[in-house]
Amino acid sequence: MVGESIFDRVHPDDIGWVLDRFSISMEKKISESAEFRYQNAKGDYVWLETLGNPILDSNGEVKTIVLSSRDVSEKKANEAALQHRDEMLSALAEATSQLAVEPDLWIGLRKAVQTLGEKTGADRVLIFQNETNSTTPTFTLKVKWTSPALTDKFEYDGTEQFALGLAPSLERTLSANRAFIKHVAEIEDISYQAELVALNVKSIINLPIQVNGQFWGFIGVDECKVERNITDSEYSILKSFVATVSAALERKEIERENKDWQTRYEIIAASSGQVIYDYDVPSGQIVWSGNSKDVLGLETSEMGNVNEWEQRIHPEDRERVTAELEACRLEGSSFQVEYRFQTKSSGFTQLFDRGFFLKDTEGIAYRMLGIMTDISRQKKAEFELKESENRFRTLQEASFGGIGLHYQGEILDANKGLSDITGFSYDELIGMNGVSLIALESQAVVKEKILTGYDKPYDVIGIRKDGTRYNLEIHGKNIPYQGKTIRVTEFRDITERKQNEEKILEQNNKLSLFAEDLKRKNEQLEEFTQIVSHNLRSPVSNILSLLDFYEKTEDADEKKMFIKMLHDSGSKILTSLHELNEVLKIKQDKDIPRQELVFEHILEGIKKQLSSQIAEAKAVISTDFGSAPTVNYPNIYLESVLMNLLSNALKYKHPDRNSEINLTTSVENGKVTLKITDNGLGIDLKRYGHHIFKLRKTFHKHPESRGIGLFMIKSQIEALGGEISISSEQNIGTAFIVKF
Repeated sequence: MVGESIFDRVHPDDIGWVLDRFSISMEKKISESAEFRYQNAKGDYVWLETLGNPILDSNGEVKTIVLSSRDVSEKKANEAALQHRDEMLSALAEATSQLAVEPDLWIGLRKAVQTLGEKTGADRVLIFQNETNSTTPTFTLKVKWTSPALTDKFEYDGTEQFALGLAPSLERTLSANRAFIKHVAEIEDISYQAELVALNVKSIINLPIQVNGQFWGFIGVDECKVERNITDSEYSILKSFVATVSAALERKEIERENKDWQTRYEIIAASSGQVIYDYDVPSGQIVWSGNSKDVLGLETSEMGNVNEWEQRIHPEDRERVTAELEACRLEGSSFQVEYRFQTKSSGFTQLFDRGFFLKDTEGIAYRMLGIMTDISRQKKAEFELKESENRFRTLQEASFGGIGLHYQGEILDANKGLSDITGFSYDELIGMNGVSLIALESQAVVKEKILTGYDKPYDVIGIRKDGTRYNLEIHGKNIPYQGKTIRVTEFRDITERKQNEEKILEQNNKLSLFAEDLKRKNEQLEEFTQIVSHNLRSPVSNILSLLDFYEKTEDADEKKMFIKMLHDSGSKILTSLHELNEVLKIKQDKDIPRQELVFEHILEGIKKQLSSQIAEAKAVISTDFGSAPTVNYPNIYLESVLMNLLSNALKYKHPDRNSEINLTTSVENGKVTLKITDNGLGIDLKRYGHHIFKLRKTFHKHPESRGIGLFMIKSQIEALGGEISISSEQNIGTAFIVKF
């Protein structure tokens, strides 16, 4: 160490703090002590407690510092152990508290295991239950916690169950109520060892859980990163936690048993003076008690097991009763049934049997507690009451409609007419909720009428047993009956009446449609008259202009050219007339057939018809149909649109400049869009914007302005689901946008 600084061997985490202490000693000229880790000659770190005493010279300045040190590693180890023990005790206290205050045992166990794992720094904590009552004894995973600090490969993805035979040494050790603490490399059970290796476990700590003196299962703590030996304090804390878990499980078992006994005693208390039974489902044995002697003439010892009970049920009732019992056992629901039961005197008495099934933790019914009540007198009274009501029923049967008596919706009585209308038998109707005879969409109305006591007829939709729907008239009235207010309701099937009403409405609708069709055809006729008038005016005007040019020119070639142009215009007029005639025929139907049209081709035809106007206006017409070269549209309508918009652009050109007209197409939101712009006179939209597309509205003084063209093409475009809009600025120009 000669020539080496004493600070070179101080632990990197401690060096800053140590230098600070000695700087204070030299600055204040006082003794200072410090505890820090120091690397010895073997390269290991030990804890030193060092005292520094400054030596002053004659001027009172620090000349040197004398250091004295002693090894305090053992003290530090003891302090760390005490701190770890305190943390473990804190974890135990918190986990125990969570088990004590959480009503649900398994939620409490999950919280407690998480706390224990987090406080102790474990990698994984698991609780397994010993399922020895299964065909193959297994350990079943009940609770799992894994440290979030672990990487994904340490997550527990093993089986939720594993057979005890997989780890016989584990089963032997835990069954003997001893801890199983091993490094995985030391485990003698090869299959169990392989399972743990696959789960990246290095060391395990498994402590048995005893419940009421029986081996219930175990709690396991896995170390996944490195092998680690458990300390005495950790073992003590885990033992204490296991004892707490055992106590909680025992308390849960006691609560379950207490609940079973409480259920039995509640039933017994409620059934005093009747026959009481406790039926053990797996064995078929029944413990009888109560007044079986008075009710049935049999001693409890004569009642027998479940098979003997079945044999005493009346043959006509036996299949129904046993089927109901089996269904209730499978569902774990209450058993409530009436049947005839053979007494000791070989006669039969009417019983009402009500039982309740108890289920184990798997939800399987293992026990049934119940009572049997003699209802013979009640049945006799019901029979007499039924007889006394026959006269009332006779009156009901005389009704032409269905009659039902109900109390708060439950049908108490009904006549044959109600059965005939609904398709339900009398027995099916009795006890039924009367609202269920009404279609779902009408039920709210019926309930409101019942609650308010409404006593006038009203119509709803009824529903029969077979699901068919029908028109129903209901007329209800509240009356006193057997000491309470019930409602008498008459049902009338008004399907035939409704059908007649619908036929009348149908005829009216047909007449309305016929009138609308006539109106539509008249409108179409007017529309096509306008198309013929408007669309032919420009070509005819073109012909007149060509004739004028023809008469004025002396040039033979020009005359020949004008004759050809006249021929083209005449041919186009004939074609338009033919198409208009065809469309007029098609208009007898509502739909106009569409076809795939090429903008460039249609425009060329229009330009030929307007050739003289184009020449006169010295118009330059440019196009860009590249984005949408075609459109699916009626030919006559597209020609009408282009003819009107192009002729308008020529007609209203600016007098001070040559006409420039541009036509472009695009696709916007799936629709083909045509835009036509010009540099003409423009329109004052602030003044005339709301009149643009109205009939016979003109905005410039021009001899051919009639205010029909824009109105007509807007009607055509919108009739086919499209739209047209305009933007314009006076003396600048106009743009029309058509969305087909």
